[in-house]
Amino acid sequence: SCGSPKKNDNQKTTETVQTDSPKPEMIAEASTPAPGSNPTDQSETVKRGEKIFKDKGCVVCHQLDVKLIGPATKEISKAYAGKKENLNSFLKGNSKSIIDPAQHALMEPQIAITKAMSDAQRMAIVEYLLSIGH
Repeated sequence: SCGSPKKNDNQKTTETVQTDSPKPEMIAEASTPAPGSNPTDQSETVKRGEKIFKDKGCVVCHQLDVKLIGPATKEISKAYAGKKENLNSFLKGNSKSIIDPAQHALMEPQIAITKAMSDAQRMAIVEYLLSIGH
């Protein structure tokens, strides 16, 4: 029906049914490259991190070169250079900022957002931030 070709009674119809297809969110998580993998994967992680950073509104407070409400992303990158796990810990809500701890209260509502992210999403943001200025 509905525009499908007509078949005569002598033709057999075969239909393929796929059962164990992964859910879209599983595909997204599975396609996240592991930290330290090849540079192409790393650049994809950085791009994904930049998109998440922008989509979640982080750019409202964090500009590239200018301190607005929060430190500039270049300042974050410089302060956390070689300290990937420290930045991840901060975004998980497990530690204070090493840049301006006095402003930690301003970041608390946003920490609730980054804390709720998957590890892959949070690490993509970390990779993005650490890539700035390099």
